[in-house]
Amino acid sequence: MSLNQDRFRFNALATYLNAIQRYFGVGEADGDRGESLELRNKTFETRLHAQIRVFPHGYGGLQYRLMTTNAEPNEDPDRTQPPPQDELNSTLSMLGPSFAYDARDSQTQPRRGVLLSTSWLFGTKVLGNSFAHNKLSLSGSAYEPLGTGTVVAANARVCATSGHVPYYDLCMFGSDNALRGYPSGRYRDRASWAVQVELRQQIIGRWGGVAFAGLGGIAPSAGDIVGKGNMLPAGGIGVRYRPFNDNDVQVRLDFGLGKDASGIYLGLGEAF
Repeated sequence: MSLNQDRFRFNALATYLNAIQRYFGVGEADGDRGESLELRNKTFETRLHAQIRVFPHGYGGLQYRLMTTNAEPNEDPDRTQPPPQDELNSTLSMLGPSFAYDARDSQTQPRRGVLLSTSWLFGTKVLGNSFAHNKLSLSGSAYEPLGTGTVVAANARVCATSGHVPYYDLCMFGSDNALRGYPSGRYRDRASWAVQVELRQQIIGRWGGVAFAGLGGIAPSAGDIVGKGNMLPAGGIGVRYRPFNDNDVQVRLDFGLGKDASGIYLGLGEAF
């Protein structure tokens, strides 16, 4: 929601999940092994985000995240051991500042401009957090038209955590659009990075297509990204369909291919 000619921005999210999830472990070696343990997971999550414009295109504010997790192994562990018991049944309650510089020509279907965003969330037992940890997220995107119906988009992001970080709040691939082509959580650790480029082409009428490529990695800490981080390639193609005449929000269907993995992604709006 945007109010007062985009001076105030509000975002709220509430989700409930009751599903079988695959847990691959933590770190590069566990991700490369590719063997997972099924977890029966029940999760409720709420996110609240409010920002105010502090200068042209610049927004500052606060973000709050609350999540309860109740998980247990759905099978006998083999080579992949389950997360610690205190993390399987725990609460996440985190609060922190956020900042964004948004100079895009559209929030839903940008063709030109840049978007820079960062958030730093802190979880303490005073807030009801089961553990004491923090998480820093940085992201930057740029958009440039190459002609009528053609746009090149690029994105880079970094994630870093410290403290007692539960397995579900580590930096990971697959649960967002950082590297399409990897199962959710196959590669997770205390830090991650990713860069990706996407070519977007309007084909005919309401239909469009994309081709994308990316590179990323995980590491035991932010300081180890250069020396001890790995390299994970990804790429793929997708189609776009605009279902409504009065706005430019598109339905997105992508096929991504990663290192010994692949994935299909369906969603609303562009990946970044």
